[in-house]
Amino acid sequence: GYWKTEGSAQNSISSLLNAGKIGAYGSEFDVNLTADDQLVINHDFSYKGLPIRESTLAELRNDTLRLANGEIIPTLDEYLEASLQYPELKLIFELKSKGDPEYEAVAIRKSIEAFKHYGVQKRIIFISFSLSACKDFARQMPKNRVEYLGGEIAPAELKKMGIDGIDYHHSVFLSRPEWVVEAHDLGMTVNVWTDDEDDDI
Repeated sequence: GYWKTEGSAQNSISSLLNAGKIGAYGSEFDVNLTADDQLVINHDFSYKGLPIRESTLAELRNDTLRLANGEIIPTLDEYLEASLQYPELKLIFELKSKGDPEYEAVAIRKSIEAFKHYGVQKRIIFISFSLSACKDFARQMPKNRVEYLGGEIAPAELKKMGIDGIDYHHSVFLSRPEWVVEAHDLGMTVNVWTDDEDDDI
């Protein structure tokens, strides 16, 4: 989301709404699964010192645990519901995963159920460092764009897996510029992270 502004915080509802207000293309957000199989929005695998996968939603939403702007950690349901205020805003969904197939299966199933409940399926773009999660999203929601974040796989190989985008750190493209051409020739999308310096841009 657009969170580097007064009154907001990373992965907060306000950061999502801020992105909508300025007419951004989309809002990227990070999704984790709790111990009681609830989906929450948070960049890291832990929140305020609590491992998310080992903590319940109630524990994570303890009134003493707040984001920098005072919000409580949002659930995926709350995030998607808030996104309805800006129906043109793309929702760039990053599944956080440590390669646990059971975890991924539950997270993907519950995510897709939530997308359908809120009617936002067409707005979702999937990204993940988990190759298996990317392949599962591509198989279960073939009309949606899926971009792999890992950086070590050539575009042609990903295309064969049903993955239609590369979303790599800029250092990858500096060392393998031909991958940009290869991806474009295959009709794949190319994205880069995270460039904050003018020279890199």
